[in-house]
Amino acid sequence: MFSYAKSQSYEFIFFIKPESTTFILETNKSGAPVIPKASLSPSSSVEAIFAISLFFYKFATIKLNLTKMNMTEWDKMQEYQIYNDFDADLFDLRVEAKKLFKEFNRTEDEEIERRQEIMRKLFKKVGERVWMEPNFTCEFGKNITIGDDVYINFGCTLLDCGQITIGNNTLLGPNVSAYSANHSLDSAERIAGALIPEPITIGNRVWIGGGSTILGGVTIGDDTVIGAGSVVTHDIPSGVVAAGNPCRVLRKITDKDKVGFPV
Repeated sequence: MFSYAKSQSYEFIFFIKPESTTFILETNKSGAPVIPKASLSPSSSVEAIFAISLFFYKFATIKLNLTKMNMTEWDKMQEYQIYNDFDADLFDLRVEAKKLFKEFNRTEDEEIERRQEIMRKLFKKVGERVWMEPNFTCEFGKNITIGDDVYINFGCTLLDCGQITIGNNTLLGPNVSAYSANHSLDSAERIAGALIPEPITIGNRVWIGGGSTILGGVTIGDDTVIGAGSVVTHDIPSGVVAAGNPCRVLRKITDKDKVGFPV
């Protein structure tokens, strides 16, 4: 049996009474369990172990439920839970991202340090020697991770409701888009703001052809080429050429694809 009560000295008191065993188990205001301070009269050591195990299971469950109740819409997004896309705090985060990418888009090619500074503020993580052309747009920026030696061509759009990860030495052609979220298919839920985030992962040494669209939940493996204008709706393995709508694997990349350029 499990019950709940308040006390002056502690935020919670939990009473557990399995069979003939009686415990009073407490947590302090920081949420940490306190050693039992009241009667302990187990009929056997097995019952005592059971009682303690039951307490910690219940304690962990309640802490988890309380945490979920207190989650912000941003927290839900990070956990890939359905969240309210119309939340005021999310609106403010979008405004901040817009200020940064608009500032980036106004820079000149010679302002390399300034561009790097803005990217460090905008993205969750950005590697070395990343070159990004204007006009770049994103939703939050803080859910985007970019590796080293990445080139992002003109007109890229990354809607980063879910995490978007771009690996090292990857090329994104002009007007590439990645959409890491889905609105609810139910119209009533959709207009109420229901949105479901999913991650997008683009591997190392990948080339995404111009005008391609990558949808939420997709992983593209290392060394793969996505043909221009593709709509990538499912995972694509490493080391292949894939294209189409929906994007599908056409063939593997082999040594026959080398053109003799010195590397």
